[in-house]
Amino acid sequence: MAGFAIAIAVGSGVPVRSIAEFASWAKDAPGGASYGVSAAGGLPHLFAELVGRTAGIDWVAVPYRGLAPLEVDLVGGRLPAAVDALSNLIELHRSGRARILAVSGEHRSPLLPGVATFREQGLGAIDGHGWLAMHAPAGTPPAAIDSLSSAIGAALRVPRVREQLVRQGFEPTGTTPGELAAISAADAARWAPVIRATGFRGE
Repeated sequence: MAGFAIAIAVGSGVPVRSIAEFASWAKDAPGGASYGVSAAGGLPHLFAELVGRTAGIDWVAVPYRGLAPLEVDLVGGRLPAAVDALSNLIELHRSGRARILAVSGEHRSPLLPGVATFREQGLGAIDGHGWLAMHAPAGTPPAAIDSLSSAIGAALRVPRVREQLVRQGFEPTGTTPGELAAISAADAARWAPVIRATGFRGE
C-alpha cells in the first residue's frame, strides 16, 4: 500500500499563492470560481468540496474525462484551478506552468518543501490523504491473501522501489489485510457526510 497527498493548483495567470488568497480572489472572479478534477466523484472531487466549505470558497466543480484535458485547460488559462493527486500536478508546478497552493497531510511533501500544507494554512480540520492498495477477488483463500500481502510488503521495503515511489509523489506504507480493511472503513465513514452534503450521485 502507498499513500499520496492531494494538492490544489492554480494556473500561472491566477495571482494567488495561498488558500486564503485564492478564497479572496474567488469572490471577485469574473463568472465565478471553478476547479477541475480528472474524474467526478473521486477523492480529489470530495476533498475540494470539503476545502470549499471549510475555507469559504464558493466554487464549481468541472469534471474532466482524465488528466490530460484538465492539464490543457489549466495551463491554457481556461480553468483557474485544479484539484488532484500531488503526483499528477507536481511537474506542472516545477515547470512554472501552474502553481501548487497547498498539499494535504500532516507534514509537507519532501518533494515540495516550500509548499505549506492545508493544516499550516489554518484548515487543520480537513484531511484528504489518499491511498492505493491491491485487492484480491472475494473468496480468495486467506492463506493466499497473507502470502500476497507478505510479498508486497517485502517489495515495498526494497530501497530502490521505495525511492521510485517517493520520487513519483507516493509514500510507501505497507499494511496487513486487517489494517487495510480498517482504513477503508474509516474512510467510508469520513466521506459519507461529504457525499451526502454535495448530493453527488454516480452516473
